[in-house]
Amino acid sequence: MDLNIRGFLPQSLMDYPDNIAAVVFFGGCNMSCPFCYNAGLVKTPEKYDKYTEEWVLNELERRKKFIDGVVLSGGEPTLYDIEGFIKKIKAIGLLVKLDTNGLNTAALENLLPLVDYVAMDVKAAKQRYRDATGVNLDLEDIKKSIELLKKSGKPHEFRTTVVPAFIPEEDFEALVSLVEGAENYYIQQYRPVKEAGPLSKAYEPEVLNRLAEIAGKKVKHAAVRGV
Repeated sequence: MDLNIRGFLPQSLMDYPDNIAAVVFFGGCNMSCPFCYNAGLVKTPEKYDKYTEEWVLNELERRKKFIDGVVLSGGEPTLYDIEGFIKKIKAIGLLVKLDTNGLNTAALENLLPLVDYVAMDVKAAKQRYRDATGVNLDLEDIKKSIELLKKSGKPHEFRTTVVPAFIPEEDFEALVSLVEGAENYYIQQYRPVKEAGPLSKAYEPEVLNRLAEIAGKKVKHAAVRGV
């Protein structure tokens, strides 16, 4: 099966907690968030260079002395049959982290035994989830993935890029309630992707710190990233 790999970062210090990792980017997504950092990968992946599975694995083999693991990101990796790809990465001796939006619960459940760490994005409070993701999704799928991760025993985190246009402060407690009881939850600073309009605004750091205090009452560990 074509894995539609559209990007490869040889080394990152930011994408896998406490590890140096390469990052593999998959094209396409089952969401269409208006604030997506990788909108090109989602909407027009064909405009990006395409990497074969063999090429990526050869690069990982060549670099394995200098990295600890590999991050599978996107786009949305669970759109593709990546089980065999993950097993080949593990055979090289590298850790595997999966970045996902949680919409494909069945795929996530299937991949959990294979990966070492999962980061799941939580986009907004339930009443704004469809607006924030740009698709007519069933929120129950998101909730199932959250509960699956919380009960899995697998190292994981939940994270939210806090876009004021979709996450007003008064919604935040309801948003965090979706992941109540989680081990790790991160509030990520939004970097505006448009020059004008509602998406041009980001919260000041003091607002993010205030949101982290709210989150800290519902999860075991809450922190702010990107400020």
